[in-house]
Amino acid sequence: MILSLIFCYRCTFILRISGFPKLNFFRKTLWKIAGSNLKFITCPTVATKSDLIKKKIFNKEKIILVRDPILMDSKIDNFKSKIVNFKYCLAIGRLTAQKNFSFLIKSFDRILKIDPDLNLIILGEGEEFENLKSLIKKKKLESKIHLFGFQKNVYKFLKGAECFILCSLWEDPGFVLIEALASKTP
Repeated sequence: MILSLIFCYRCTFILRISGFPKLNFFRKTLWKIAGSNLKFITCPTVATKSDLIKKKIFNKEKIILVRDPILMDSKIDNFKSKIVNFKYCLAIGRLTAQKNFSFLIKSFDRILKIDPDLNLIILGEGEEFENLKSLIKKKKLESKIHLFGFQKNVYKFLKGAECFILCSLWEDPGFVLIEALASKTP
């Protein structure tokens, strides 16, 4: 967005906003300035669209609803192959403070007291990767908690999981939760 303001590119820019954006001064100012150069602002839910309209940052005519796709049951059922040879719970999301994986890691030793054979797989990448890795090491859970990075196909992990855990501080509406539901993962 900054480059489009500086260089006046001859192309169409579309901004996609997921969730309720935290508006610090920099982001709000940038969005207001760049808003006129944006063709559309898309968001996946009615709640996010309403929030953006209420904040009056963009022309409301440019804000459109574009829902995220969900696979049908027949497509999901094709993912039956075993990913790992151990029992696991699964968490998925960007490795950011919003997703609250540090809470999950700090709490996992309590879960192990109930079922010591259980493991935790976290799928995703982001700026919290090194912090989470250090926390896992600090808690001495390297053999029980596994960071598998970004995965293009989460369904094969969902199909083998004992359960899916969503520990986000906030979600709109939590598409990984919908994907877990579509996979029939508790």
